[in-house]
Amino acid sequence: MFFCPTCGEPTLVIETSFDLGANDRVDEVAVQTVRCDACDCHGAGLYEESRRGAGDHVHHVMCVLPADELHALQRALGARDLPALTEWADRIRAHGPRTIVYRPDCV
Repeated sequence: MFFCPTCGEPTLVIETSFDLGANDRVDEVAVQTVRCDACDCHGAGLYEESRRGAGDHVHHVMCVLPADELHALQRALGARDLPALTEWADRIRAHGPRTIVYRPDCV
């Protein structure tokens, strides 16, 4: 169950996700579109996971987007446009994103 960083409710949904693969910092990077059914916010998500060293480290964040930017991200995801999605990953990191909390034990 994902908790919305905007309203705190356990109603965040990952709509679309595209794995960019590994880079020099992490083993997995995915750009996502996300929405919250409670507060109706829509945005871009970034999931990064590193399994290097002792244990796993997950960094999962989102930033709220206006409709025109959300549509541009959706187009890039639909086209699987790797350069554009890599640019989106950088933009999400730079926007001072909000952390997405995942709690599998919540039902």
